[in-house]
Amino acid sequence: MTISGKIAALCVGLLIAFGTKNLCSQPSELLNDLKEHIKEGDSYKVAITHYKIAQEYYAEYEDSLADKHFKESIDLLDSLNIKRELAIVYNAYGNLISLKGDLNRSYATYKEAYRIAESINNDTIMSFALNNMGLEQKTLGNYDKSLEHLFASLKIKEKIGASDKSFSTAFLNIGLVLDLNEDLEEAFKYYDKSLELKLQIQDSLGASRVYGNQAVIRKNQEKYDEALRLLNLSEALNNGDLNQDYVIATNKGNLFLRLNDTAQAISYLNKAKEIALAMNDAELMSDANQNIAHYYIRQNQHEKAIRFTELALEHTAATKSLAQWRELNAQLSEIYVKAEDFEKAFHYMKLSELYEDSIFNMEKQGVIAELQTRYETEKKEKQIAQKNEELAVSELALKNRQSIIMYLVIAILVLVLAGYIVFKRIQAKQKEKQLAAQRMLEAYSKEIDVLRAQINAQMGDEAEQISASIDPAEINKHLINPLSERELEVLNELASGKTNNQIAETIFVSANTVKYHLKNIYVKLDAQNRTEALLKANSLNILQ
Repeated sequence: MTISGKIAALCVGLLIAFGTKNLCSQPSELLNDLKEHIKEGDSYKVAITHYKIAQEYYAEYEDSLADKHFKESIDLLDSLNIKRELAIVYNAYGNLISLKGDLNRSYATYKEAYRIAESINNDTIMSFALNNMGLEQKTLGNYDKSLEHLFASLKIKEKIGASDKSFSTAFLNIGLVLDLNEDLEEAFKYYDKSLELKLQIQDSLGASRVYGNQAVIRKNQEKYDEALRLLNLSEALNNGDLNQDYVIATNKGNLFLRLNDTAQAISYLNKAKEIALAMNDAELMSDANQNIAHYYIRQNQHEKAIRFTELALEHTAATKSLAQWRELNAQLSEIYVKAEDFEKAFHYMKLSELYEDSIFNMEKQGVIAELQTRYETEKKEKQIAQKNEELAVSELALKNRQSIIMYLVIAILVLVLAGYIVFKRIQAKQKEKQLAAQRMLEAYSKEIDVLRAQINAQMGDEAEQISASIDPAEINKHLINPLSERELEVLNELASGKTNNQIAETIFVSANTVKYHLKNIYVKLDAQNRTEALLKANSLNILQ
C-alpha cells in the first residue's frame, strides 16, 4: 500500500468509527481538546482524541509522535473494553509500523485488529484487516499467504455488498500478487475484473494503471503488439498524473528496447527522465538513469553506461536506499568487467558486498575472488611488460658500449690490452644484468601461470558441471514440488554460469525477481546455494 493510500485508509477508519468528517484539525487544536477531555475525565473522548492526533502526525510524517498517541489510544480503549474502536486503531497503527519498514510487526498488528473485529463479528473491519495482512505478506514475498488473506477479504466484501470501488481495489491487489507469483494469465483475469469496475466508476487514473500492469504481462509473454496496444490505452486514460506518465514512458522505453527499436527506446527513456526531473523525485531520477544505463549496456557503450549508473548512484544517495545503492554498485562492477577494467570492477564489487544480504555472501565471495585474481594477473602482466622494456633498453645500451670499445681498440692500439680488460668487465656486468632480468621475467611468468591455475581450479569442475542445459521434463519427474516454467528458465541460465544481474537482463526481469526464483529453486531442490542446486540436479541425472 502506498503512503497516500495508508493515509486515506486512516481517514476511512475514522469515518467508520466515529461518523465525522471533521478529520483535518491541526495537532495543536487537537492537543487543546485532549487537555479539556482529560480535565473532564472522559476516558473515551481522550482515547479518540489521541487517535485523531496520531492520524495528524502520521500525515505529517512525525512517526515518533504518531506512535506515542496510537499507543495511548490503544491502552485506553483496551482498558475501557471498547473493541470496535480498538480494532480500528490497531488497523491504523499497523499502517504506521508498515511505513517504518517493520513488516513482521505491522502484520502482527493487523492480525490483532482482525482478532478483535472477529470477536465482535464486525465484517467491515475484518475485511480491512485481512486486506492489510495480505499486502504485508506480499511485500514479505509470501505470496500464497498473501492470496489467502486477500481472498478471505474479498469473500467478506461479497457478503456485506461492498462498493464497486472496494471490489476494484481488491481485484487489483489479487492481480498484483498473482503477477508477482508468475501466474500471469490468472493475474491478467483479475486485472480485467478490476479494470471493468474502474471504468464503470470512471476512475480513469486507476484504469490507466491497470492497463499498464496488463501491458507488462504481455511484454513478458513476448506479445509485443498487444503490450503496445495496452500501453497506448493506459496513456489515453491517464489524466495528467505525472507519476503515471513516468511509468508509461518507462514501460514503452523498455518495450521498444525489447523490440530492438533503439531510437524509440532511448526517446521514451529520456522522456521518463525528464518527467522525473520535473517531479524533483530523487527515487524516480535514480530509476530513470539506471534504465538508460541498461540501454547503453545492451548497446555495449560502456562509458555511457558507467556515466548514467553513476548519476543513478548520486540520486540514490538522496533516497538513502541501501538496496538500490548495492544494486547500482554491482551494476558498475559488471560494466567494468565487460570493459576489462578489472581493478575498478573489483572495487565496485567490494562496495556492493558491504550491503549484500548474507544469503548471497558465498556467491559474491566467489565472484570477488575471481575478480581479484584477474586484477592481480593484469597487474603482473603490466610489470612484465615494463621489465621487457627495461631489458630492451639495456640491450641497446650494451650494443652502444660494445661499439665504442671496438672503436677505441682500433683507434688506440697502445691501449689494446687495457681496453680488452675493460671490455670484458663491462661485458660480464651486462650479461649478469641480462641473466638477472631473464630470471625475473621467468619468475613473473611462473607467477602468472599459478594465478591462471587458481582461476582454472576455481572455475574448472563446477564450470563443467553447470555448463549443461537442463531438461525441464526430466527434472520435475524427480521432484515432489515441481519447478515452474520460470524457475526452470532461471535454472538453465544459472547452469550457463551467469550472475543474477546477467540472468535478469537475459529474461527481462529485475534482479530481485531472479533472487526470489533462486530462493524457490533452493527450497525445491533442498539446496543451500546455486552450486549445490546444480550439483544436486546433476546427481539426479537431469543435466544433459
